[in-house]
Amino acid sequence: TSEERITIVAGDVIRFNVRNDGQLDHQLEVLTEANKRLGITERIEPGGTSDVTVTFEEPGTYRVICDIDDHQSRGQVAQFTVE
Repeated sequence: TSEERITIVAGDVIRFNVRNDGQLDHQLEVLTEANKRLGITERIEPGGTSDVTVTFEEPGTYRVICDIDDHQSRGQVAQFTVE
């Protein structure tokens, strides 16, 4: 199995298009290393979609989380690097 790699470079504008395939409401929030919110989707019902566009002005480490209820502490978080 090959793993696809996406490179984000400082200055890139990225549109996150999110589909909720789960059974609970979710959302996606994009945060800087200092926990500054760069963007957030609306609350997404099961089967629904939403999107958010974010400009990554600086290189560094960023996170995407679901901040509904205890979802983040249950592992709904990912980290990535902007070059």
